[in-house]
Formats: sequence, C-alpha cells, structure tokens
Amino acid sequence: MRAHLYNRIALALSAVGIYIAGVLTVSHFGGVQVPCAANSTVNCAAVVNSPAGQLFGIPVALLGLIAYAAIAGFAFMRGSLIQLKWRQSANIGFLLTGVGMLFSLYLQTVSIVQIRQLCGWCLSSAITMFVLFVVHGLMLQTGGPSEEAETPTDTKITTLAAAALILAISGIGITRMQMKNAAAEFYAGISFQGVEIEEIIPQASRTKGNADAKVTLVEFADINCPACRTTAVQVKKVYDKFGGRLRLGFRHFPLFDKEGHETSAPGAMMLEYAADQGKYFDLLDKFFAEQNTQRVTTESGLYGMAEEVGLKPEEVRKALSLDDNDQNVYLDRVLADFSMAMERLKLPGTPAFILIAEGQAPRAVPFTDIEATLTREPYASLLKGG
Repeated sequence: MRAHLYNRIALALSAVGIYIAGVLTVSHFGGVQVPCAANSTVNCAAVVNSPAGQLFGIPVALLGLIAYAAIAGFAFMRGSLIQLKWRQSANIGFLLTGVGMLFSLYLQTVSIVQIRQLCGWCLSSAITMFVLFVVHGLMLQTGGPSEEAETPTDTKITTLAAAALILAISGIGITRMQMKNAAAEFYAGISFQGVEIEEIIPQASRTKGNADAKVTLVEFADINCPACRTTAVQVKKVYDKFGGRLRLGFRHFPLFDKEGHETSAPGAMMLEYAADQGKYFDLLDKFFAEQNTQRVTTESGLYGMAEEVGLKPEEVRKALSLDDNDQNVYLDRVLADFSMAMERLKLPGTPAFILIAEGQAPRAVPFTDIEATLTREPYASLLKGG
C-alpha cells in the first residue's frame, strides 16, 4: 500500500503547488502584488516582475501552475493504474518534478545573484517541487501496486483530488483579496493635504512628454530599489503607448539608510547635475538598464555611466562635492524630493506613482494598475485630447 500512500502525498503536494503558483499568476495578471514587504530582503514583486520571471515571454508562474496541474493530473490517473502503466506514469511525474526542481534552483540563484532579492512564494514553490521530486523517487522504488497484491483502484484518490482542488482554488481567491487589501493599505497613508499639484510635478528638466499634457504621471523612486528597477521597463512601455500625450516625471526617494542603497543619494545628485546638462533621462535610463544592476551599486560604476552619456567625470565630481559649509545645490534638490515623499506625501516606499490630471484630484496608483487606470475615464478622454 506504500505506492498509493506516496501517490496521495504527491497529489496533496501538487495542490499546494497549484495554490502557490496560482497566487503568483494572479499577481502577474490580476494587477495585485504578492503580500511581501517592499524594499526588504524578501521582495516578491521585484522577483516576479523581473526578466527572470518570464520564459519566452510567458510568466514563469503560469508555467509553474501548468506543471503542478499536470503533476496532479497524473497522480489522479495513477490511482487506477497497476504495474507497468503505474511505473510509466510515475516516471513522467519524476521527470516533470526533476525539471521543475532544476528550474526552481536556477530562479533562486538568479534572484539572489542578479536581483539581490528573495521571493518567499518562489522559495516555497522550489521546496514543494523538491519534495515532490523525492516522493516520486520513492514511488518508483515501490514498483507500483500489483493486481494480485493490492486493490487496483485507489478509491480515496478521487475524494482527495476534489478536496485538494477546492482548497487550492479557495486559497487563491482568499489570498487575492488579501493582496488587494494589502495594496490598499500600502497607499492608505498617503496624504495630499496642504500640497499643491504644482509642487508634486518636477521641473521641466525632469519630465518628458508634452509640457501641456493634461495627464502627468510622477514616479518617486530609488535607483537601487529592485522593485523600481523591474517596473522601469513597464513604465517606459506605458509612456511609449501614449506618447507625448502622457507627461512623465521622475522624483528622487533615495532609501540611503538601507543596506544596498549606499549609492542612492550620490546617484540622485548625479542625475540632478545631468538635468542641468540636458541629459537627465539619458542617465536615468542608463542607471535603470538591466545590465547595469551591479554597476549602479558602486561609485565607479556611476561615474562610468555618466561618462557614457557624455558627462565628464572630473566635472561631475567637482559639481557634486560639498562647499566649505557642507552645502551643495544638487544635494538640496535631492533632499527636497525626499522631504516631499517622506514628510509631506507620506509615501510608504518605492516605487510610488502619483497620477495628476486636469480637473482631477491627484491620486496614488499601484504600478500594476497604471495602464488600466489610464484607459478608463476621466483619463482616457484627457489623453485623447492631450
């Protein structure tokens, strides 16, 4: 009876995998973030939305969901198989879980080495796939049930399959609601009281698009924030979709007190210097480029990228140095942005997006909901005529 026991365990674990992969899939397609704290060692949004989170343009979470569903399907069918067909089915499951385990190991390595973040949900999926791999190995060692020794049909597997599927789907639905509530709570503390719209929109050198656009999207971000870096591609796509009809502005929210953000403030100052030279977005795009993830963490990397956009390192260094009174105009600009984000708007973290439209009160919008919001009224009409 051990063969049937291992098969039931495999089915139960598959349901756990369906729940985990389902949550990550909902996060990707449903416009909600998985419930992890941003700007910490564990940052699920940064991993899920990174380039490593897709394979040939398909979200890895969706591929994982399909894989777990397939493993569960084979476990269900295996309940009525014996001997050779059982072993064939178990071999397929062993192969699926082996590939899944190796790919999960690759994703964890990428998350740690390249993105420098962990996704608790992804790690849980990797552990689940590993245990499934072990269970299928044990299953193969049993050789499968024989017609003479054991009942050919595992009658308990149908009940277990139904219960596991119901629990997994229910869990995904409940977690989705929790994610939406968490997103609402993330922005609940933001306050526009006492802040004029003109104060939120940055100077022209830090905006792109039509200066007279009726809709402006202002991003508060940190060049070392993994979530900011992974959303940069999406923000560019949204801007390109609406062209000059949407004005895009960028403001600094350097989290300099966090480990791994040591170059955030110097980088922000350098961007302010680049703004005076008309190269603000050239340098910003360079900072946020995926291949520069490590370079942006070092001073030499910052100066190297500045030179690549046409700035002279010796002039940049001189411009960023403090005077005899420990003052610097570029530092003052960065601190003004930081004060706006932290003290006046009370933004909870990065990235944070503020949507400003003609005749409308400013509103904070999660990055996953930006494009959908812009296609709805009143923004859709304003963008047509902007």
